[in-house]
Amino acid sequence: MKKQYVKGVGTCFIRREYALNTAGEAEVRVSADPHTYIRDFCPSAYHDTWLMGGTYIKYHIWLDGRYIGCGTERAVITGTRVEQRFPLGRLTAGKHLLAIAFRGEKQGLNAEIFSPDGQQISGGTWKFFDANLYDGHICYRQPHIYGYFKGDIGPGEYFEHLDGTRHPDNWQLPDFDDSKWENATLEYADHPTVPASYNLETTFVHPQKLFKTRDNRWIADFGVETIGSLLLTGPEKGGEVEVRLAEEMLDEDHVRFLLRCIVCYQENWLFAPGRQLLGHFGVRQFRYAEIVNYDGELHPEDITLRRIHAPFSDTSVLTTDNENLRQIWDLCKRTIKYTATDCYTDCFTRERIAYEADALLNMQAAFAVSDTMMVARRHLEYQLTHLTWPVEWKQFAACLFYEFYQECKDADFVTAHFDELVKISSFEEWIEENGLIRTFGKNPRCIIDWPPAYTEKYDFGEKREYLFVPNALAVKVMRQLAYLAEATGRKDDAVRLRKKSEYMCRQLNELCYNRQTGLYTDRFGSENCSFHANMWALWCDIVPEERQDKVVDFVSASGMVCGLYSGFIYLETLFRYGKSRQATELLLGNDSAWLTMIRMGNTLTVEHWPKAEQRMSVSHPWASYPVYFFCKYIFGIRATSPGWETYEICPDPAAGIKGTLKVVRNGRVLISECR
Repeated sequence: MKKQYVKGVGTCFIRREYALNTAGEAEVRVSADPHTYIRDFCPSAYHDTWLMGGTYIKYHIWLDGRYIGCGTERAVITGTRVEQRFPLGRLTAGKHLLAIAFRGEKQGLNAEIFSPDGQQISGGTWKFFDANLYDGHICYRQPHIYGYFKGDIGPGEYFEHLDGTRHPDNWQLPDFDDSKWENATLEYADHPTVPASYNLETTFVHPQKLFKTRDNRWIADFGVETIGSLLLTGPEKGGEVEVRLAEEMLDEDHVRFLLRCIVCYQENWLFAPGRQLLGHFGVRQFRYAEIVNYDGELHPEDITLRRIHAPFSDTSVLTTDNENLRQIWDLCKRTIKYTATDCYTDCFTRERIAYEADALLNMQAAFAVSDTMMVARRHLEYQLTHLTWPVEWKQFAACLFYEFYQECKDADFVTAHFDELVKISSFEEWIEENGLIRTFGKNPRCIIDWPPAYTEKYDFGEKREYLFVPNALAVKVMRQLAYLAEATGRKDDAVRLRKKSEYMCRQLNELCYNRQTGLYTDRFGSENCSFHANMWALWCDIVPEERQDKVVDFVSASGMVCGLYSGFIYLETLFRYGKSRQATELLLGNDSAWLTMIRMGNTLTVEHWPKAEQRMSVSHPWASYPVYFFCKYIFGIRATSPGWETYEICPDPAAGIKGTLKVVRNGRVLISECR
């Protein structure tokens, strides 16, 4: 069925009047352009996987001047539109004004109001204002800066240099005079559309602190770093104001607007006289705002953060006298809440991409503190059609589905995606006669760890063939796929995958085990036995019981000589193999990396082990995994069957922690006390 779409390129404002004969509940349904480029000369590679600058938010909606929400989520299938539904509440009889700011690209926007019984309510003529002279974001004007396809030096969000003298103030209000606006150009089309999984939550926050520096700049601190937009009321006289946003303070009087991840949050906003209100269309991730050249007094109510995030069910409660545990729990829980949107994302300052490894760590942390499956379910569907690199990341897709099934026992969901999951993750067709995989597919880049500096002692070999880590992970993946096949009634698949995993495991123990050292080698044909090979051998359950003591002692004695991402693998290995005291000290001791993040002033977890001047994102949710270990190992709250139909609560006395943890897992309230 064809729908009416309002056409427009770049930033567009539209208004439409509705006349309701009777009072009643209503909702607005909106679908907009998929996330693509507006210009043919813009690069197309990765455009649907990498969320290009300025394209995440497609529209903002107001009814009678009241802000309703924003959208839209990224589509699972490229080119498909996602329809968001926003409740409008009970509307009185009479006239109502629907106003929408949207970023038009190639196909336009459809918006209609419906009654509870699904009847479409007719409206008047759409009025249109071309707002590109007010907010002509860089993506609209050119594909990139300096040749970097994500828009260097502002990847993640293109600059918005706003010209308020070209802004139609109060255009969202019913009594605004739009007689000089054009009638919108309409197109009737039948674009494939799917319903949204959920709407983003939006809140408006004023700064917790606002102060003036000695040289008359204003610094606003919103207390917590989040994803959002800045709204600012200009000075009475108007004039040009420089807006700088930051995750951190550079010193006590300056924000670090050139972020560690080489994103620049620095823009010029020209205000018309009369206390004009201007604001970002797109979103950034920030905590601080610095306002330069503001002629007059700035009050907290004049500066606002419009915060967005996915729905978050705050169901976990930790009570403890251990200050380190409490601070790290709060840090990680806050990170999970304020970094999720339509899926788990690498970071919103820079890449805005959904990586499989990031998601695995983020998802398990989210399960520990929140009883909602919406983001996880939505992410898994999206991830299967938006695969990233390297090889191990594709393998992790199976781990994601396995952990999701353990959490909620949704067999129908797994069944619907099982064939694609096996195709993506198993690499079973690449197993050679010797039981190993030489190279993983047509794009066989293996990462081992991140950043690459942590793999300097790993022997990749000249041809990077028969590498131990991805082969060990292949065993774990096929075991998990076999488990999922069995759980969903696919017995033949289960038998096949289990046999292949068993054969690979035997061959790894035969071909990649150094009997002289009692350790595992980095690849078939190498004699080098690195930390990484042996850590992964344990985590992937490759090591027979009679060999474990030697390997565990080696890995334990090595220390956490890996990246922050692999720190998850290391810590879980320690917990699983009897080294919980060591793992707990790494998490909660005074030298804990997470305490260092907090001491550095971070309110969210960071991308790498924290160092003062390191280039990195300081809003990276893959480091939020400590809450997973607190819940599963220290407080010992563990499922013993899928969906938490059975479970155990076994606090670890060796951890030496006192406190009480209450969590909700698949509807069950579980309480663990560590004495």
